[in-house]
Amino acid sequence: TSIFPISDQVFKYGVWQPTLETFIPVQMCHMRVEDRGQIWHGACHLDDGLQAPSPLHHFDGFRQKESTETKFKPLERIPGLSQGGWHDAADDDINTGSTGRTTYHLALVADEFNVMTDRTSINFESREVQLHRPDGKPDVLQQVLQGVKWLLAPYRVGNHSFVGVISSDWDTYIKKGDWAQYTDNLFYNPDLPLGTKTATHSGVPDDRYVFTNKDTRTEYMVASILAASARVLSDFAPEKSKECLRVSREIWERERDLAPVFFSSVGTPENLTAQKTNAAVELYLTT
Repeated sequence: TSIFPISDQVFKYGVWQPTLETFIPVQMCHMRVEDRGQIWHGACHLDDGLQAPSPLHHFDGFRQKESTETKFKPLERIPGLSQGGWHDAADDDINTGSTGRTTYHLALVADEFNVMTDRTSINFESREVQLHRPDGKPDVLQQVLQGVKWLLAPYRVGNHSFVGVISSDWDTYIKKGDWAQYTDNLFYNPDLPLGTKTATHSGVPDDRYVFTNKDTRTEYMVASILAASARVLSDFAPEKSKECLRVSREIWERERDLAPVFFSSVGTPENLTAQKTNAAVELYLTT
């Protein structure tokens, strides 16, 4: 194999840094990512997303039941989802399970080890990321913020978390290259002729599908993630921290009085008791 170190200091240098400083920021969705003379990808998927058809068993494992369990009709745009999250491994979807667990691990890294290094510039307002250019803000907290932006978005338009978003057709799904070119970044309007564009909409149905069915295990998982994130964001992004804690508490108050709903899809956690226990622990630690 390639040379690798054996040492009691193996995690101190050269192992986690490339992940936090390069891999994770490159995977940021809805952002333009630059590395000095190289552009990794432009601001992408700004047309997220269309309510997935019901029912639908997607080729990547995403599933939608007969009911959307939202107020949105199939192929109707769900607003507010063009923010936050990271592309999943090897493709361009955002899966709430993997994005959530990444957010949680980053929050625990900040909480447990106080990793406050700064190697990346992130401007959420202009959707710009510049690698290897410090901006005076801890990278790990900026990435926690990127994660919770996605996790919170469904609760503003619905009463539960969503499974995620993914390319609506096979040809887009298998493409490689600049993610900003996968769609036209304009919201789909079925009333516009194909190929017609306005400043904000187009007649091209290339927007990603949003899969929206509820799972109670996922609800408790998200509650624990938001509680932990609220703890580490309290000084860095106080308003977002308050929203994280508020939504986490609302999930707990709502779900404890409801019969569990089980709907396994991509990224769904398996053990309800473990997820509920973890949510209780994180809420306790934060409050």
